[in-house]
Amino acid sequence: RTLSQKSTVSNQGTVSFTYQGRTIHSQLIGGHYVENCVLVWQVAQEFLSDAEIQAGLESFVPTEQFITKKRTHSGALVIDDGGSSNPAGFEQALTLLTAIPGKRKVLVTPGIVDLGEQSDAIHARLLEKAKVAADSVVYVGDSSLVIAKEVLGSDGIFTMDEARAVLSGLTKD
Repeated sequence: RTLSQKSTVSNQGTVSFTYQGRTIHSQLIGGHYVENCVLVWQVAQEFLSDAEIQAGLESFVPTEQFITKKRTHSGALVIDDGGSSNPAGFEQALTLLTAIPGKRKVLVTPGIVDLGEQSDAIHARLLEKAKVAADSVVYVGDSSLVIAKEVLGSDGIFTMDEARAVLSGLTKD
């Protein structure tokens, strides 16, 4: 069984997809989660009906370990990839920044751990793209910190406490 090619990300960032002839409207932010949903379906079908699986996927509320989207009172869009980033998720966060309307766009990222020898090159490539997709990039991690400083400048590197204060300022009118 394969995933239908029909999957979409709404202008709010949530992903919908068709599998087993059913269209699932998830609360997940970002299309890269579709593969995981299909794997969940394949395991769950051993124990649950298709209707129960669909209901579970549609009612699942992602935690902050997933990509999150916040809209501030000023209309700023904040995509937070701070929970647990990987290259596919980071790319999806950038896609979301481009696709979702917002008068100011902010990306929060801790960088990506466990990339081995390619870490600096991957971070440099993704952070260069982030500078184009976002009005502001808030880097709150330790991974490839030297490269992050080179690409973003020291003004883009923050501790979590500093990030909260900066985000407050970035998202005001």
